[in-house]
Amino acid sequence: AASGKFAEDRVDFDANLSGKDGVLAKATGGVTIAGTAIRDLSINADIPALPANIANAFVPGLGAEGTLSANAITSGTPANPIVDFKLDWKDAATSHTKAAGLSRLALAATGKYAGDRLDFDANLSGSGGIALKAAGNLSLAGTSIRAVDATVNASNVPAAIANSFVPGLG
Repeated sequence: AASGKFAEDRVDFDANLSGKDGVLAKATGGVTIAGTAIRDLSINADIPALPANIANAFVPGLGAEGTLSANAITSGTPANPIVDFKLDWKDAATSHTKAAGLSRLALAATGKYAGDRLDFDANLSGSGGIALKAAGNLSLAGTSIRAVDATVNASNVPAAIANSFVPGLG
């Protein structure tokens, strides 16, 4: 369902995408229009609980499980957007993590995209004290990565995990 209004060169909207299990996604906000161009953005998108297995239809053999939730707040212009985001993946699993013997994982990430730079802070945790933490940034040029600056800390990660990502590693 969606509703909106157009007044004084601005479109404001409220949209909901629902499935059999309730709200899958919600977006509210508006854009200011100058002639045929969008001058500014103000959009808040929220995904409260999306089954991760939806990705399995697009990536054969992925075996994704768990529930994703996300929020993005967008401002700026289409040419220079600013996006603050938060992502959580509870009970995360894929065919790779299961093959490595990793139990359900939890992933939490936050970040900001602005001026061709993506700043991020991510934490992955699981049973047995498994923990990966990464923070840093990516410098982007269109769809290409120009530079990466990241600090990664890992603890209690079994080395056997590499076997499921690199066949024949042993």
